[in-house]
Amino acid sequence: MEKKVLPEYSEYYGFLLKYRDELRNVLSNEREKRQSLLDSNMERLEAVLALQQAETMKLRQMEDKRIKLQGALSDGEATASDFVTTIGDESTKAAFSSIIKEMSELAGEIKEQNSLALEIAKTNLKLIEKIFPANHFDRDKVVYSPDSAKRSEGPATHSVELKF
Repeated sequence: MEKKVLPEYSEYYGFLLKYRDELRNVLSNEREKRQSLLDSNMERLEAVLALQQAETMKLRQMEDKRIKLQGALSDGEATASDFVTTIGDESTKAAFSSIIKEMSELAGEIKEQNSLALEIAKTNLKLIEKIFPANHFDRDKVVYSPDSAKRSEGPATHSVELKF
């Protein structure tokens, strides 16, 4: 529910609502990334990671705009929470307090989901390293060399023999 704010704050408040919605999307995608790792669904994981790259750029742009809009309303040095304390109108102050609190909570949840996904990825890599140690692969039987040129020496083998 959108709250009423004084007219001089409406552009900034409206922008924060959009920023909050974007943070909700990012959190949803972080959860999707974690679930993709748990399910070992690499196709879905690749799609989520590609989307996250675009989201990261969008969030940087939104943060730059947030700082600019807030700076136009204050001295420019204040944090979002400090900015709220400078608002005289109680209704406007309450609206900003609420949205900033929600955005802070979303950022914390995003960080937590990202940490969980990172731990899952690390665990998966350790498992793969235990199952397939580096010396498991015989470089002399590789079909393609590191520069992607086809090698002619050695017996002909399939390029992918192991199934995960």
